[in-house]
Amino acid sequence: MNKDIWQGRPAHAVWLCTVCEASVVSPWLAEADHVHNRLLGAANRANEFSTGRALLRRASALYGVPVSATVSPGAHGKPAFPEYPDVHFNLSHALNRVVLTISSEQAVGVDIEHLDRQLRSRALAKRNCHPNELLALEDLDDEAHRLAFLEMWVRKEAVLKARGDGVHGGPSNVDSTAGPGRARYGTYADWHLHEWTTDGYLIVIASGSPASFEFHDASGLW
Repeated sequence: MNKDIWQGRPAHAVWLCTVCEASVVSPWLAEADHVHNRLLGAANRANEFSTGRALLRRASALYGVPVSATVSPGAHGKPAFPEYPDVHFNLSHALNRVVLTISSEQAVGVDIEHLDRQLRSRALAKRNCHPNELLALEDLDDEAHRLAFLEMWVRKEAVLKARGDGVHGGPSNVDSTAGPGRARYGTYADWHLHEWTTDGYLIVIASGSPASFEFHDASGLW
């Protein structure tokens, strides 16, 4: 692997990786990961899980987390290291990409989507958008509406995942139009948004406080 991206201990970082076969990343998986992998059945799901978990194991080692560390879901399913509560992380995947973010300072959430994804944005917006977002969308033609909604959705997902409650927190509670690089949950909590666009994918990370993230492309480095 390219060793340069596996040095140091950045306070906030993000790694993007191409999904690969589970056998390729197998050396980086803990025994519990192998057990979970066998339960998944379908090869594509096993490959996504293995790539994401191996990326997590490799990157979290920079923060002193051993490969054997337990990964447990929270109340609403957000994974965490219970034995290393100061190492905050989140994963997301879309098509053949996996993205990981780690922070040693605060809770973070990440989402990724390919911007060509086709969806019924008008129906989805009615159920999932904040009133301010609906106003921003109302005069757009179909294609502009699809793209704008998709970008809003990625920002919403990042915020909800940072909070730890996912869709249980209610996507319509998130206003992604609160200002440049900002989103609001409910009437009070502002979230900081950090965005990258690469190879047609939009990646958004949400953090409760301002932060500067180091971006690493780990694709093809296994």
